[in-house]
Amino acid sequence: MAGPEAGEVSAAAGGAALVLPEPYVPGSGGKVPAQIGWLLRGYAAMAGGAFAAAWAWGIAGANIIAQQNTQGDLGVTAVCTLWGLAIVFLVQRIRFSRLLRRPRAACAATVTACRNGRRTLILDAPCDGYRPELTIRLALWTPRPMLQPGENVTIYGHAAGTGSLLVSSPLRGKAFLATGTRQALPSSHAGATRQFSGPAPDVEASGDALAEWVGSKGLQLSLHSYEQAAVDAFLAAIRDTFLGVKKPPLTSDEVRNKQFPTYRLGRGRPGYDRKQVDAFLAEVEPRLAAWQRPAMDDVHGDTA
Repeated sequence: MAGPEAGEVSAAAGGAALVLPEPYVPGSGGKVPAQIGWLLRGYAAMAGGAFAAAWAWGIAGANIIAQQNTQGDLGVTAVCTLWGLAIVFLVQRIRFSRLLRRPRAACAATVTACRNGRRTLILDAPCDGYRPELTIRLALWTPRPMLQPGENVTIYGHAAGTGSLLVSSPLRGKAFLATGTRQALPSSHAGATRQFSGPAPDVEASGDALAEWVGSKGLQLSLHSYEQAAVDAFLAAIRDTFLGVKKPPLTSDEVRNKQFPTYRLGRGRPGYDRKQVDAFLAEVEPRLAAWQRPAMDDVHGDTA
């Protein structure tokens, strides 16, 4: 297989080579490539086939049990297995469809290794809070040629590269559906990017002191958590408010009522610990209100 694939790659790199189409981008509104559409239909067909087989087996098993007065444990196990397979295929088909319909985060990565006949790939795809090694498994019925070590690709999906993914290869002009998994960094290691800043400053502290306190606040990673990027963005907005550079500034009411996207326990996506974030914002709120009170008094005085 190395010969034809190498020939294709070299032809694509040559000056007189056939111009390859741009790989599909999720949420772009473009037409879904035929090979991906065929793959989605394959998942739907397998789900339908498993459902039909489960119904047929269940009806046949019920007749046998009624005629022979037996327990039929084997038949029940077979029906449950077929139903389980049908649900797995159907859920995966739905996840891939959602992936293709909506704009997704893009991340550059490099293929570093292949396994299982190149259907399992190891990518080097750095991401905050996770180990750089991303393992992806190409979807069933993915046609050859597949990716090889050393190729640069773009992956679309969750920012961490987990769950359903679209792997785009500009070199081949193709995109492949896959699922990705990777390990999160230990909390002690991942949390090293944010060091704790010590006790909170006084309520009457200066804006610069409060901004430094917010900017250096340490937050631990947890699986029962708020989305890391959303929390970081809001803390940056609070810091800029204390520095006087955010227009319009945040208010204490916005801090008190702020809600962040959450990660459910067991999804394998670390974010900032919810209780710690809530407790920190509870400390920020009175300090922001006190810091903004003189400006509000001036406004009310001018109005009067």
